[in-house]
Amino acid sequence: MRGGALVPLGRAPYLRRMRLFAQAALAMLLLSRGAAAAPAPHVSWSPVLIGNFAEWSAATHQEAGQTICYAYSFAKTSRPVLTGRGRVVLTVTRRPGAARDAVAITLGYQVLPHAGAHVRAGGKTLGFYLEGRSAFAPHGAEAVAAFAAGREAVGSFPGPRGVTLVDSFSLNGFAAAYGAMAKKCGAP
Repeated sequence: MRGGALVPLGRAPYLRRMRLFAQAALAMLLLSRGAAAAPAPHVSWSPVLIGNFAEWSAATHQEAGQTICYAYSFAKTSRPVLTGRGRVVLTVTRRPGAARDAVAITLGYQVLPHAGAHVRAGGKTLGFYLEGRSAFAPHGAEAVAAFAAGREAVGSFPGPRGVTLVDSFSLNGFAAAYGAMAKKCGAP
């Protein structure tokens, strides 16, 4: 967002990078949990696991000689079941020189552009905007604070044919994963 307006995907290259981070998060979780039978998504860099923290993991990768850090977790529940939907991943990403942490949820289906959504965590309801196959928090620091204060994050997203999809994420281990990420990459 710039000045309250949504940034079109073509002018927001960080959205493409966030999708890659979510793919890397999936690859790291599969590798860290011993699911060697599942193929890792093709990416041009190799993620390095910092650690697993209850329901969350933290990892890094190198991009243009800089270390990018992220913490991630997969949805514990998704209702209703949507046939063909991919894994739902909540990711907090920290880039060197960025003014804030980026918070995204890879939804696993194509969303209506610029539709609204919300996530409840830590007693707060946070507005998210949708683009491509993901939902993004316009205010990363607010989302991180709510996650740190909560036990669960529950997102409501418009789905196909007017159905509302509800995904829930455990926040057990979020603070530790976020702390490990912050220690590795420093403050935003």
